Amino acid sequence: MVAWVALAVSLLSLGWQIISWVRSGARIIVKSADEFIFAEPKRRRIVVVVTNVGRMATTVQQVGLKASNTAVKQGKVMPSDVSVGPGERDELPKRLEAGEELIIRFDGPDMQDYVAAGIESSDFVPYARSAGRKLTTGRYSPNEKRVDFTQEKSAR
Repeated sequence: MVAWVALAVSLLSLGWQIISWVRSGARIIVKSADEFIFAEPKRRRIVVVVTNVGRMATTVQQVGLKASNTAVKQGKVMPSDVSVGPGERDELPKRLEAGEELIIRFDGPDMQDYVAAGIESSDFVPYARSAGRKLTTGRYSPNEKRVDFTQEKSAR
């Protein structure tokens, strides 16, 4: 009887060690949402949020948007790469500590053309690549909207 209890406890311990080992590294999740800008000129942009939910730090090398399978099947003309807003590309690569997030705004001139052409935010799939890891894709969060009321600096 004691041997069976010892076997059960050792198997539980082994299982817990495996789970801890899998969760010990860095893990990132990627989400995108709409952000509405009410400063002039009023417009909409897509925000990609990369969050490190793991226990260790990681370096995010690349963040982007690509066409969703649904958009491709519907024959929508989609870009291979969407330009980000001014200065946003300067943030990469970025080291993310455990629990930290990185926000990249896609607000380049071509994004406004896609919005004007009727391409929806849900037609894009956000992705991120961290150091030593494969590409991590996320999804669009329709219920998570962001609002930006700040005044943008005019170029002189």
